[in-house]
Amino acid sequence: MTFKSADDFMEEFVLRLRPLKTTAVVVREDKARPEHDFNWVASTGPLSPDAKCRYEDAIIDMRQRYPRLNWEGISERDGDWRVVQRWVSDDSLVWNKFLSDDRTPKDRRLLLITQPSGTFDIGQKDIYDVVVGHWDKYRGGFSIAEEPNITVTTSLKVLYWADMLELPLTPPMKLRDIPGLA
Repeated sequence: MTFKSADDFMEEFVLRLRPLKTTAVVVREDKARPEHDFNWVASTGPLSPDAKCRYEDAIIDMRQRYPRLNWEGISERDGDWRVVQRWVSDDSLVWNKFLSDDRTPKDRRLLLITQPSGTFDIGQKDIYDVVVGHWDKYRGGFSIAEEPNITVTTSLKVLYWADMLELPLTPPMKLRDIPGLA
């Protein structure tokens, strides 16, 4: 039997929940017990009435589909238990911890919290940038979305990413095509 990874589960859970206010969403490892066969517990911060209904529906459905999660590779802990957390900001962006190139979308622009790659500067270790970037299939790494006549020569060290699909463009506009976008 194959189990859904805790990280993949969290991504699906947050998309189903769609909390609109600053909210912590947590899925924590739990011990399966005789009265239930689940190895996870979910919780959130305060929810609107609509989000609370979505939360309850998601829990019922996801307990049926994913009674047990694969917790391999999860190092963050809450006491003895492994935990996956997401923070949903006021503007509905969900900041996801960067786990690997393979587990980050490559087919669209993303908001990225980054540090420059290359020579490490101890004086810059706690300084970050928030940029619009994308996976550059030609270079095999994340790059800043630059003007068409600019050649990007540095890769980014991505720490967190957020999907821009939910951002409303007011007024509606078409975004420029980016060469190298996967």
